[in-house]
Amino acid sequence: MAFIDPRQAYTYFSNNYSLKKTSKGWYSFKCPLCNELENRRKVAVNFQYGVVKCWICGYKDTIVDFVSETEGIDYNAARALLRECSPSAVNLNEIEDTSHREYSEIELPYGFKSLLEGVGVMGDRARNYLKARGFDLKELDRMGVGYCSEPIQDELKEIHEDYFGYIIIPFKSRGKLVYFIGRDFIGNFLRYKNPPKSEFNVGKGDLLFNEDALYLYDEVFVLEGAWDAITIGRDATATLGWSLSATQKSKLLQSEAEIITLVPDGGKDGKGVPFYVLALELALELVEHKKVKIVDLNGAEEGKDVNAMGRDRFMEIYDATPIMNASEIMMQILEYDE
Repeated sequence: MAFIDPRQAYTYFSNNYSLKKTSKGWYSFKCPLCNELENRRKVAVNFQYGVVKCWICGYKDTIVDFVSETEGIDYNAARALLRECSPSAVNLNEIEDTSHREYSEIELPYGFKSLLEGVGVMGDRARNYLKARGFDLKELDRMGVGYCSEPIQDELKEIHEDYFGYIIIPFKSRGKLVYFIGRDFIGNFLRYKNPPKSEFNVGKGDLLFNEDALYLYDEVFVLEGAWDAITIGRDATATLGWSLSATQKSKLLQSEAEIITLVPDGGKDGKGVPFYVLALELALELVEHKKVKIVDLNGAEEGKDVNAMGRDRFMEIYDATPIMNASEIMMQILEYDE
């Protein structure tokens, strides 16, 4: 399993620190990484989102990275240490918002391995495929990305779908696995392979990739594709299309992010409508509730999307992008209509 069970993480932290429950799923304790240890609880852990944050020294990273640093062990050893903990019986499902829905319990596909785990030809091919596309393997691993290295045996084919040779990109909600998509890396017949809605009782319109970023960052980037979101980093999410469902819009509106930065691909959709215009129309629905930026990639010569141009070039364009108000958004929509 790519993710740490929040109840196992709670056991580790409660065994090593004096936790005090605060609000919205956070538990505070004294920070072992800075000098403000006496009578001050300015570091907190959120087990559902899997992060640790200190308001004194500015530390902010995943639970696994925190354990790695404080224990003086590498990332994989820290993950193994957490997985050895017995799950606590504490109720951690305390975050409430009307955009949330209950998802079916699901598992990652047969033969799944975390990206940095596993040796041999298949592991090397998966990692080399992703490195060739410019991805940081450690960051992908932290986001739960992995691969399937074993074909399904005949006697198991009626039970499991075969994802052999696919990179697996997981979708989480509050740290819980709710969906995944597969991307071929060995030349399978299907380039992308996704579970049917009937299997998980959930479809793409119910989801955002890296949804938890909406509750962890003051500014969140919103893109169409998961690969483009991964290119930007942990503060980026993906909608899998610019025709957002009511559920997806609700997630954006009810998020704790103050700024929503929309990043449409360059080019047009199948009906000839620029993706930038679709993003403008979405921005018009968000702008009364959030500060909104819309990054225009149409003038970029390096490629039509973030992954093609690379993060550094994208950030140069982003740095020149202002926050827009409703009038400015409407004027741009009208200019395109002309």
